[in-house]
Amino acid sequence: NYFDFKKCIQVVFEANPSTLSREKLKLLKKYKVSRLNMGVQSFDDKLMKKWGRLSSESSVYKAYERALRIGIKHINFDIMCGLPGQTLKSFEETMKKVIKLSPDVVHVNPFFPNPATCFSQQGKVLSQGEMQKREEMNALGRKMLLDSSYKFLQFEDMGKSNEARNIQIADTVEYNSPFLGLGIAAMSHISGWGNYMNLPDLEKYKRGIRQNESPVYLQCRYKNKIEELRWYVINSLRYNLLPKKRIYQLFGQNIDKVLKEEIDYLVKRGKIIAR
Repeated sequence: NYFDFKKCIQVVFEANPSTLSREKLKLLKKYKVSRLNMGVQSFDDKLMKKWGRLSSESSVYKAYERALRIGIKHINFDIMCGLPGQTLKSFEETMKKVIKLSPDVVHVNPFFPNPATCFSQQGKVLSQGEMQKREEMNALGRKMLLDSSYKFLQFEDMGKSNEARNIQIADTVEYNSPFLGLGIAAMSHISGWGNYMNLPDLEKYKRGIRQNESPVYLQCRYKNKIEELRWYVINSLRYNLLPKKRIYQLFGQNIDKVLKEEIDYLVKRGKIIAR
């Protein structure tokens, strides 16, 4: 008697399309990568050049065709909306091309510049008009996907089937499961301990690996169960629904009591609906 985990195992690889040569994709296939996340962002080459992205429309087509031919099981496209300089027409054209290519999953990610981005470090902020345009693009992208062959997937974005979901993310949201990130800037989570991020510099990362040194760049240890609960809630908000029962099952805590102040604040401002 035994447990068969073959269908549960998923190896995910994330890459810029311009770096996906035929040789690299064959290597990914050899090491059983079953889900390839491609950072497409936009098919507007001028916009991508402005933002210092290496990928181009032609590089996306080549990488996607190669990945399909080599037999990567599931392919995900990451698309950005609301980038400064991006027009509604440009975004719509990108979405039309994405839908025509028909990857298994499509993430439409609104541009929210965090402090680490060049945009924020240059002292720039999005105007009210840019934020409004970002929301219009996001709504348009989702409508276009729903009008084609895509649907909302639980703990995911828009896809064709649950089989194509990122299992690690789904398990982390549903069960607070640990996950291991390999490579530069990869994130890892250890339930009951904390989370950490690997070195973002490729040369330092490779040098450390050769010298048998830890690649950890930043780490955050949970002081207690409540702090882990807060991390879990923040990371689950993007999926629109957070059952209180699940919080209690995972942490043995009543979220209405533990985060009462935060919940009241968000409810009063119409940011969440508490039921």
